[in-house]
Amino acid sequence: MTEEHRVVAALAEQADDLCHIHDHATRVIKHLDIPTDTFSDYEQSGDADFPIKGIVKLFLYKELNAFSQAETARRLRGVASVYTRFNLPRPITQASISHNWRNRLVASENRSEPSGQSLKRSRS
Repeated sequence: MTEEHRVVAALAEQADDLCHIHDHATRVIKHLDIPTDTFSDYEQSGDADFPIKGIVKLFLYKELNAFSQAETARRLRGVASVYTRFNLPRPITQASISHNWRNRLVASENRSEPSGQSLKRSRS
């Protein structure tokens, strides 16, 4: 598992714990301190349409809820508070989610999602 996947797994675990206290995952994810130096991002970060912290929060939201990329995009289009909580300038499309997964991390980091880790939020 790469360092980036370890960071995401640790953030997801923290968020999952806090989601049992708060009523919505986005309120928890919004306040997470994302260590952006852990993620490689684009060489020219000014070329990015979406900030790296927002993208990491988006993937945490996706994984905590076990959503597909299409379902994540649909939910962001449907409720403005979701993408604004992650400081994204607008709803992100499924194609952009896929592009960010493939291109915002270096090749060795983006081949697969964290293996052996269940980031799905428990529904108790």
